[in-house]
Amino acid sequence: MGLRVDRSLLEILAVATAYVVTARIGQTLAIPPGNVTAVWLPSGIMFAWAMIRGPRIWPGVFLGAFAGNAWAYLDMQSLATLLAALGSASANGLGDVLSTVGAAWAVRRLTGTTHPFGELSNLLHFFWIAVVFGQFISALFGVTGLAVAGFLPWENYAYTFVTWWTGDAVGVVVLAPLILSLAFPGEGANRWDNRGESLAAFSLLVLIAALAFGMREDNPFHGSFVFALIPVTLWAATRLQDWFAFFCVAVVAAFAIVATSLRTGPFFSDDINLALIQVQFFIGVMSLSVMTLAAGLAERNRARDQLAEARVDEEAHRQAVESENRFRRVMNSLDAVVYVADMETYELLFLNDSARRLFGDVERQTCWKVLQQGQTGPCDFCTNKYLLNADGTPAPTYVWEFQNTITGNWLDCRDRAIEWLDGRYVRMEVATDISQKKKTDQDLKESEEMLSMVLASTSDGIYAIDTDGICTLANPAAAHLLGYEGPEKLVGQSMHELIHHTNADGALMRKSDCHALRAVREGRSITIENEVFWKADGTPLRVRYAVQPIKKDDAIIGGVTSFTDITERIEAEKTVRQAQKMEAVGNLAGGIAHDVNNMLLPIIALTGLTLKQLPNDSRDKARLAKVIEAANIAKKLISQILAFSRRDDQESEFKVIAVNDLVRDTVKLLQSTLPSTVTVQADLDPDNSLIEADVSQLETVLINLATNAVDAIAGNVGEIRFNVNSMTMGPEHHSRTTDLSPGNYVRIAVSDNGCGMSEEILQRLFDPFFTTKAVGEGTGLGLSMAYGVIAKHGGAITVESEVGKGAIFDILIPRTTKTGE
Repeated sequence: MGLRVDRSLLEILAVATAYVVTARIGQTLAIPPGNVTAVWLPSGIMFAWAMIRGPRIWPGVFLGAFAGNAWAYLDMQSLATLLAALGSASANGLGDVLSTVGAAWAVRRLTGTTHPFGELSNLLHFFWIAVVFGQFISALFGVTGLAVAGFLPWENYAYTFVTWWTGDAVGVVVLAPLILSLAFPGEGANRWDNRGESLAAFSLLVLIAALAFGMREDNPFHGSFVFALIPVTLWAATRLQDWFAFFCVAVVAAFAIVATSLRTGPFFSDDINLALIQVQFFIGVMSLSVMTLAAGLAERNRARDQLAEARVDEEAHRQAVESENRFRRVMNSLDAVVYVADMETYELLFLNDSARRLFGDVERQTCWKVLQQGQTGPCDFCTNKYLLNADGTPAPTYVWEFQNTITGNWLDCRDRAIEWLDGRYVRMEVATDISQKKKTDQDLKESEEMLSMVLASTSDGIYAIDTDGICTLANPAAAHLLGYEGPEKLVGQSMHELIHHTNADGALMRKSDCHALRAVREGRSITIENEVFWKADGTPLRVRYAVQPIKKDDAIIGGVTSFTDITERIEAEKTVRQAQKMEAVGNLAGGIAHDVNNMLLPIIALTGLTLKQLPNDSRDKARLAKVIEAANIAKKLISQILAFSRRDDQESEFKVIAVNDLVRDTVKLLQSTLPSTVTVQADLDPDNSLIEADVSQLETVLINLATNAVDAIAGNVGEIRFNVNSMTMGPEHHSRTTDLSPGNYVRIAVSDNGCGMSEEILQRLFDPFFTTKAVGEGTGLGLSMAYGVIAKHGGAITVESEVGKGAIFDILIPRTTKTGE
């Protein structure tokens, strides 16, 4: 027992001595400022010692760290400085114990091994616990102890903390793998020990390192030749033993540290902080790369060894394994979820990679518990009952669709009973994710429904044809306008032969002359303003139609035709033209009738006086009575003419109306009669003002103004706008409307963007028989009649215009407070 104690004490002393000695060695390689070292040797050595010997060495670690720190800061001049040094040394010792002995204990406990470099998972534990977290603890205790003791200004705390942390971490990643690989040579990748190849690799490594770190700055390869060390270290890691690879890393680290401390090499910089970071980063990356490669190769070698052992088994077992591997490879290659489950116990026997990514590694668990949610027993929709025939043989593949209760994805499932390795029948399901297809189908369905609703809601007829003129689609309006029961009566029919076979004059229309077919085949868009389609009952339908080609990948696959019934528009145009014609005739007749009426008055009056003066037996009395009778007949005829020409107040029908209704009806009539190049807009009175008016007369005035505006637009694209608002006339309006008294009026402004008028024309605009139109195109009575009608309503009409800027006609009519019937 005493011998054992002595050995323990010797080991503790050896640990402490090793700590102090290696600490001093490391400090000799310090990179300024201060005593900052790129690699803190004691951290790696103490961690490896603790991994080998266990936590029993902690007193030696504490003693070594305490002594090293106290050596540097011990000051016997005062008790305060002595206590500060001892406190700082104690903090440093405690931090090192936790960062090395504590970290080693945690790594051994988590990995179950003293050599954590043989598996990638163990390497990760080593990295995070021993390198990152453990050395963080060391820096935290050590730097905080220095700062609290007053040996380190607090403003330098962060920099010192980082350099302490990184120096300790690099020490662990460089030295611990080397020491542990030497201590446990059989735990690594176990590659061959070829001394000749090792000597060659080492010689080449030293040569390249000497060149890389000893090269002058003016050499073009300065700074880049260091990368030549990478393939040599990878050679050592892949071909030779682990300890040799880690030894090569340590040699490269030594070259890098010595060269940088001597202010040379590729990592030296005038910025000492940058130099330190570059050295540490280079060493750390190289060491971690070699460790990672070594761990990966070790895993590969173990897998290879296991495979070699498996091949020693019986031939049947070998074939079974190969069959299973082939099965797994095939299943893993599928872009689908594949799993195999026992049909009685529901145990999952196999999942491919797609299934594992979705559900995790759930082999050997119960399928209804892990592949679905909310199940308290086997799924009601389980397909086991469909997979075996009555005689127990496999049934055909069962196909079904299902929405998984965990992922919510839609799956196309193919279930089948297969024979498993042990001869039993099991259920294999191959499920392909069709969620996107479902969404696409739903989007397509909604798009088709929306298109169907749009086509059904429009009043225009729409149909589509292919390049042969066969109808592929039609909306309800097309069937209705053409007199068919539904769109299905049109689909599949030749639209030219069905509705477009004959011209309006009865002459047959050949396909080669058909505008619609020619436009589709030539890929052009056309609009026909007035043509005939033939309805189901053989009657003509006047239409305006437009054709657009349908293209797919720049190839014409058909066309779409939209058409509108313009029968009412044509009739309205006829009505307007007739009204304009009758208005002109009426104005002319009214003028003549008025003059004739003036001549009849003296005839009737003088003949009546003469008749009264004649004796009763005079033969001329009967003759004059005939003259009076004929004059009265003429007078009655003149009254009828005046009534026709609307110059007789007796024929006017004044009533209270809303100006908005008058304008709205007029605009509606104009929109159906004016050319398609002219748009008509109306801005109505928000007050919805009332006036007393003859609706027919005011409608005629507004139509007359709109017709003149169309002539002024002269076939171009233009706009006619009616603006209605209420206003109060004051003195400021007197210059424009001298005939109006102040008061409340309704203003109807009719504007256009036509050619406008000169001042000379404006001066004579309302004169009877004055016109700027060609002979036969106008009588010059329209505006004079409008002037008279507005005046009869107690209002006024004015105009503003400039050449090229259109015209604005302002109509002012008194507002009324009366209410209509």
